[in-house]
Amino acid sequence: MSQPPPSDNPPPPPNPEPTEMDTSPDNPPRDPAPDAPQQPADQDEAAAAPASPPLPEKHTPVAPGYRAARFIKMYDEALRRTLARVKYDNFAACFPTIAAHAPNALRNVQKQMVDYLEDRCNKDFQAILDERDLVRKLNELEALVAEADRQRANTQPTRQNRYRDPHSLPPEAVIKGHLHPPLAHAYSHLSAALQNTRMENEDLFTTIQAQRAEMDALLADLDGVVADIDGANDLLGEVAPELAAEARRADNGIAGI
Repeated sequence: MSQPPPSDNPPPPPNPEPTEMDTSPDNPPRDPAPDAPQQPADQDEAAAAPASPPLPEKHTPVAPGYRAARFIKMYDEALRRTLARVKYDNFAACFPTIAAHAPNALRNVQKQMVDYLEDRCNKDFQAILDERDLVRKLNELEALVAEADRQRANTQPTRQNRYRDPHSLPPEAVIKGHLHPPLAHAYSHLSAALQNTRMENEDLFTTIQAQRAEMDALLADLDGVVADIDGANDLLGEVAPELAAEARRADNGIAGI
């Protein structure tokens, strides 16, 4: 049997030189050395630890408007019609033996499958609504349409005097509206051609006027030449008998030689 330890336990080892500490103003006391590097180590550990990801934003449900409600109702009706085709008669036709011997079990299987499909489709549809934020976007679309209708209603009285819907116009106005662009193009083309023709006609008229003046000058010169010829003929008529007699005498003289 072991004896109890003596009451006089040995004292713990004393701290190194606790009695001799220089506390003069030139040499103030220093902090213990082992505690100094503790704070940088904690900072390194905090820097090395990965930052926790931010918490996801809390989804606030949005009350569906008219369009969103109609969209959800359309989905519900489509799902109901689709699941209505998964009925017990189709199961019984696929599994005639089980339907004959255990119809209740087959009904339970059919009901469980319909419930599972309905629950799965609803969860997927709700996930799509949340992911795409369809309810809020459909509500914004509805607000935009309502704002457009309001602005159109406010501007309708001023537009009635200068604008009418195409389907309310008479046939003559519709025909004129369709023919106006090609007719305007043809009118501009013909106007340019007519202007060119007028300029050409003016040039031709100027040329004809100059030619007529030249013809008048030539005719005047020709009249002068004709008058000179007539005067020469008159002079020749007076001396023609003498010239004829002289010519005969010269001819006779040549013949006598």
